[in-house]
Amino acid sequence: MTSGRPNLAAIFAALALFWAASPTPAENSPEPCDSLASTKISAASIGLPTGGATIDSATLTPADAPDNPNGPYCKVLGSIHPVDPAAPDIRFEINLPDDWNRKALHYGGGGYNGNLITGLTITRFALPGSPTPLKRGYVTFGSDSGHQSPSVADGSFAMNTEALVNFGGAQLKKTHDVAIQLILRRYGAGPSRTYFFGNSQGGHEGFIVIQRWPQRLRRIAWHWT
Repeated sequence: MTSGRPNLAAIFAALALFWAASPTPAENSPEPCDSLASTKISAASIGLPTGGATIDSATLTPADAPDNPNGPYCKVLGSIHPVDPAAPDIRFEINLPDDWNRKALHYGGGGYNGNLITGLTITRFALPGSPTPLKRGYVTFGSDSGHQSPSVADGSFAMNTEALVNFGGAQLKKTHDVAIQLILRRYGAGPSRTYFFGNSQGGHEGFIVIQRWPQRLRRIAWHWT
């Protein structure tokens, strides 16, 4: 690094990026957690081409569940289906806290991704002993970026064009849009603010969000409030 110049890699390693949510429908009646299990999200509700999304499970996790530092929340697992039937799904997890603060946090991935980012853990570089974002009332969500792999160093998924496009950034918009739809169903309203956090590949994903969806960028924040 040249003396006096900022280390952008280090900056984006700890990036918390606030970008406005997609335009959302009018507020609806809130739905219980278990009703989300039957939810199907149409391709028209997602801002980039997909085959729509389905929910695999929606489970209410109580505050006293074993190894749960996050308080009570609704854990939703599902898949965003590709246009190309030979391409893999984008698998996602969305966690909806009982005591919602009207904000959401999108977690980025690492390496070549391929493993589900759960959004259940503390963000990297947070102070030791800090509560998780989910415990603090944030909806949290992440994905596997559109392929499944035993290693973050495995790039064989790139032989499929749609899987490569998803890894190259499209999965960020697709996962975000699905999360917004589920937030609307669970709470009857969309988030007032949505943040993105990432380091390593997740920091790269932060750059992608800025470059491809600049109309949503409002400010860069080092901490969420």
